Amino acid sequence: MRTGIRSALTGAVSALLLLPFCAQAQVSSGVLSLTFWINTVTGVPSGENLVCTLYATVVDGSGATITEREIFGSTIATISNAGSAYCTVNLPYTWSLVNASADTVVARYTVGFRPASSTLIITHGSAGRDSSGFLQTIPVPANGTTTVLSPPAVTVRL
Repeated sequence: MRTGIRSALTGAVSALLLLPFCAQAQVSSGVLSLTFWINTVTGVPSGENLVCTLYATVVDGSGATITEREIFGSTIATISNAGSAYCTVNLPYTWSLVNASADTVVARYTVGFRPASSTLIITHGSAGRDSSGFLQTIPVPANGTTTVLSPPAVTVRL
């Protein structure tokens, strides 16, 4: 699985790093988990993988400045039989929260075909045969927990 941080301002992606925290901030760490069940309609093309990506953005809801940081994780789907597949993405996170009781997490997903030789992960809005969308907005989970997100109904067409 690959993970990273995307800048909300520039869209640039960097490795997942622990950043210094503000003195008054609360640290929240845990795992977001999502299992995708995928209908591929025509199956996975030869020489390609079906890749699932989970994105999570924490939004500071203090009313002052809204600060966003997006993280993501990807994994290759397991083909269960012709026309269907599944994958589970477990996305570890650590966020520094100024107003934990008001902050929220916005979750999105992308599922799509990529060449098996590719080292690129799916990025939101990338070209290709993808299915993507909004999952849900939730309060920031309690520290140290694993939160299972509601799965999307995904169909990927060639």
